[in-house]
Amino acid sequence: MKSIFDVSWRLFRMNKMYLYIVAGLSFLALAPMSAQRMSLNGVSPKELSCTEDKLVVLKFWMNGCPSCVTMAPTFDRVATEFDAQAIFIDANIHEHREYIKNENIQTVPTVLFYKNGQLVGRTGSAGYSALRNLVIRYGGF
Repeated sequence: MKSIFDVSWRLFRMNKMYLYIVAGLSFLALAPMSAQRMSLNGVSPKELSCTEDKLVVLKFWMNGCPSCVTMAPTFDRVATEFDAQAIFIDANIHEHREYIKNENIQTVPTVLFYKNGQLVGRTGSAGYSALRNLVIRYGGF
């Protein structure tokens, strides 16, 4: 069994989805469009939070970032738990540079929370209970 420090990256491209296998853990970098997970595809998270009337949770990440890899399963677990109440989006900073300046992203991972068209909160790398509590607080659940 590999340890978390034996990081070996493998990238598989499957219909515009990227599956990373890192230290035996796998996660989708860009997930297919669904109620649970979305990609930005030119849609502003502020606009999305207005039109969908849901909390939008946007995580910025980067290839080769150990904290991003560590947080990915946590983000996915919270996204699964709050699938009906919120929209969760993964955004690679290299693919969405326009948001970096607009939202003052200085480190990755950065998680932004939008409600009714407004940025209501942000955090960096967070564990399961911390991220879950922020979703509850900002989503009003």
